[in-house]
Amino acid sequence: MTTPKSPPPLLLREGYRLFFPWAAVVGIAGILPWAASFAGWVSTPWTPQEHAALLIWGTWGAVLLGFLSTAFPRQSEGPMPRPAHLLVLLAAHALGTAALLWPGGGFAKVVAATLPWFIATVGAFRLALPSLGRRFDGTTAGVPFGLLAGTVAVATFAAGYPALGLRLGTQGFALYLALVMLDRILPFFTARALAGADPERRRGFAAALGAAVLLRVCIPEQPHLGDVALLALVIRQWLGWRPWPASRVPMIGAIHLGVAWVVAGYALSLASVGPPSLPY
Repeated sequence: MTTPKSPPPLLLREGYRLFFPWAAVVGIAGILPWAASFAGWVSTPWTPQEHAALLIWGTWGAVLLGFLSTAFPRQSEGPMPRPAHLLVLLAAHALGTAALLWPGGGFAKVVAATLPWFIATVGAFRLALPSLGRRFDGTTAGVPFGLLAGTVAVATFAAGYPALGLRLGTQGFALYLALVMLDRILPFFTARALAGADPERRRGFAAALGAAVLLRVCIPEQPHLGDVALLALVIRQWLGWRPWPASRVPMIGAIHLGVAWVVAGYALSLASVGPPSLPY
């Protein structure tokens, strides 16, 4: 008679249990040195560009890994990641986050910074391809390409091209993945929470959003072209999600408030309002 295998520790059963607390640790670690600098105890810890990279691939990246390692396998009807995989991914993310703040450049820095996103991208494609063979879904197709954009972006940043890396990291990784995932989960949550709300996922969002991001990233001297396309696409999709009735539910309303900030951000960028030193 075989002895049944004991379940893994609670912390390792789902990705969010491990990565969400880790995101809080990275976020606090990114703020405390600035507080010490403002108090005059230490010199400025790093440049604004390095701080932006820490927020994109460190804090937000940890949240993203936790969410995707929990929700994406279920959405794709694939296997959940094993505890060993989660621990390897956590160690790679810690190394990659530290690598973003290493002085100088070099091949080792690029490899270390890119490693967690390379692992996540390969895993996402392995999950998405069989699922897309059964049925097409924009989120399932968009997530691997968003992770691929994040991998290219962090490699570009670590290789010594911070402006291009941050543009692609902000538009093609952080915001792209947030919006593509919201296109799946917001209508689902709304339909379950509010009878008759009738949220709609308007077709072609992930592909059109990706094209608009490329426009915004590749023509930095004319950002208004991408801003117009991104603003129109986000508003079109957002109205389909039925923000007004859905916002009666506090959790869903908070998410819609976040989308409103995205809309406001693109509108302000289009109006050339904001700090010119951070055009990402």
